[in-house]
Amino acid sequence: MPPPGCSVSNERSLARDFIASSHRDIPMLRFFLPHLTDSGVFRWSEALPRGEELTGSVCWSEVSNRFTDRGGKLPLTLQPCGGMVDANTANALRETLDGLTLTGAWWIGYADAIRHGSRWNEDSDYTLRTFDPTKLREGMQLPEFCWDDAGTFAWGGRLYPDSFIVAAEQRLYHQFSNDPRLDTVEVTPNRDVLPVSSGD
Repeated sequence: MPPPGCSVSNERSLARDFIASSHRDIPMLRFFLPHLTDSGVFRWSEALPRGEELTGSVCWSEVSNRFTDRGGKLPLTLQPCGGMVDANTANALRETLDGLTLTGAWWIGYADAIRHGSRWNEDSDYTLRTFDPTKLREGMQLPEFCWDDAGTFAWGGRLYPDSFIVAAEQRLYHQFSNDPRLDTVEVTPNRDVLPVSSGD
């Protein structure tokens, strides 16, 4: 069961269902986490031909299959990030989200979440704690859901997420969209979906 206000199923749920109703009136985008390799990361955008853009509903298997069909070679050690943040992404998030007070919801299956969080009811599969983006470092687990109380920022994703649906007021939205360290694309909340994660 996801945090209150979200209505996510195990299948391809609509983008808006990953965001609590309190944050659904602000613009939304999809934020893609890179896959991990022995030598660093492999970004979703690296698998696209020049000039092609990611779409709001695309899944990793579509991107990778098109890449290999065109003769591209994926790194041999490619692994889904499973919600773990790499150094570049951590730096970008720290800078973009600095100053926000966020609540994070981590799946209770993560050992760290069980040790340090507090479940808000007995039926919940998530544990809550403060999410301080300024403390993000390479290798840290991102919460599947986070939000502020001011209604200016939230995200939601699958278990072991390879991407998130992000709701952000204009300033934050533009920072996410224009940061070259991040792969993002605008979504239409009532049409675009978030597929099952490559890490799930």
